Amino acid sequence: MPAYKAPLRDIRFLMNEMLDYPAHYQTLTSGQNADAETVDMILEGAADYCENVLSPLNQSGDEEGCTFNNGEVTTPKGFKEAYDQFVMGGWQGLSYPEEFGGQGLPMSLNLIKSEMMGTANWSFTMYPGLSTGCMNTIMQFGTDEQKNTYMPKFG
Repeated sequence: MPAYKAPLRDIRFLMNEMLDYPAHYQTLTSGQNADAETVDMILEGAADYCENVLSPLNQSGDEEGCTFNNGEVTTPKGFKEAYDQFVMGGWQGLSYPEEFGGQGLPMSLNLIKSEMMGTANWSFTMYPGLSTGCMNTIMQFGTDEQKNTYMPKFG
């Protein structure tokens, strides 16, 4: 089974040399906390999670799949634990406002994390992906009451 290795060298080259993300982040309200040390810790943490948690689950996900029995869905071995780690790591709320339980970091940083996750294990990435769609819709079109009610539960 092939193992995923996050291309951190390439990511850092693109971010820092080609696209000058450090300068770009300083122009964003959401970039005020995106200093080089924080961004590097996020990249390292995402790479570690993807390489050591998500990638090894690819095979069990393909072999077992999900099952539906008597109204209960069961995910492949390890998926629930991986999701628990995803939640505990705060990965879902990376780029959502702090007032709603997010970390308030630039959306582009979240996109890099999502790219690593999708490459490591696309099947798993679909789980939090559904919530991302809900979060984006609420942030774009929701009332303040809806944002305050639902967003903290997603983060």
